[in-house]
Amino acid sequence: MQVMKIFGVLLLSVVAIFSQANAQNSVSRKDSMALAALYQRCGGDSWRTGWDLNLPVETWDGIKISEGRVQEIHLRSNNLSGNLPEETGNLTALRSLDLSNNRLTGQLPSGIAQLTELQMLNLSGNGFNGEIPPAYGNLSQLQNMLLSGNQLSGIIPAQLGRLSQLQQIVLDNNQLYGNIPQELGNLQNLVVFSASNNQLEGTVPESFARLRKLRMLNLTDNLIEASVLERWNQILLRQ
Repeated sequence: MQVMKIFGVLLLSVVAIFSQANAQNSVSRKDSMALAALYQRCGGDSWRTGWDLNLPVETWDGIKISEGRVQEIHLRSNNLSGNLPEETGNLTALRSLDLSNNRLTGQLPSGIAQLTELQMLNLSGNGFNGEIPPAYGNLSQLQNMLLSGNQLSGIIPAQLGRLSQLQQIVLDNNQLYGNIPQELGNLQNLVVFSASNNQLEGTVPESFARLRKLRMLNLTDNLIEASVLERWNQILLRQ
């Protein structure tokens, strides 16, 4: 309880600095508080390229603002650590989130499911564990879901089959298991589906035959028989 009180005081202090720094621009308070939580909980003082909290948000490395809202966060290979805060889900105008190749841990925040404008989600090369939240099926504008190189487990949620704009889903080098859901055959814009080096089993859903734009299907190093993968590679070659 005492630790939470201390964190609350620190977070409020950071928000106060953010508010002062942005007094002359229109960055929303909700977005500023979400960035404050990201900085505080993900080791901002140790980032390779940090933020000068006395300057406006527009000057911070990796942040793009439009009409007072955060549109992009690109902090790839920047030594972020710790758990990604749920407040990230308050950045509801966000279109691109790239936190790849850092040292983030814990579960994927369910709050990300609120980012209905998000087109790019790249959290690859971290240490996230637990399941892919089924609520990520609400990311109706998502085009790229890149989650490779983590410690994710559980099944691939069938709800991802609702992501009608999805072009790439990359889940390599995790600990996912079970069958590939038939619902992914609804992803008519899918070009790349890669989930090598997991523990997936069964077969490739016949519904994948409907994926006319699919050009890469990488399921090597799973529990799926090689003959099944070869058959589907031949199908892709004919498309």
